[in-house]
Amino acid sequence: MSTLLGSFCPFSSDTAPAGAIVLADPLVARNLKETHGFDTKEKLSQWLHENTRLTVGDFWDFSLVRSLTLPLAQKGLKPFASWLKLPKEALIPRFPNPKGINIIVVGGETNAFWQAGDFRYQVSALVDAWR
Repeated sequence: MSTLLGSFCPFSSDTAPAGAIVLADPLVARNLKETHGFDTKEKLSQWLHENTRLTVGDFWDFSLVRSLTLPLAQKGLKPFASWLKLPKEALIPRFPNPKGINIIVVGGETNAFWQAGDFRYQVSALVDAWR
């Protein structure tokens, strides 16, 4: 699981345009379920929320966070307002809300591949309609 954790960019937050997404082949999804006990996408999202941390200093050092999130924190938006008061080395959730972490199972069970990134799911499109 440590390689999965390392895939997430440190600047993602629910108030920035970025989010978090994990794309996983069905082979990976099956392994996550059978080996690690994540029998729902929500459980994996919750685990990632609880177990991916970064320092307050790293969070506030990213320019996108400063420009989009800092004004909201200064107006009292939680949890960001409380993070302004923490020491730079304090650990905070990398993703303030587990609902901002999307798990999408894609592929044809031919390659146990997964990819994680700092973007958010927006809409699905039927691939067959493109043919």
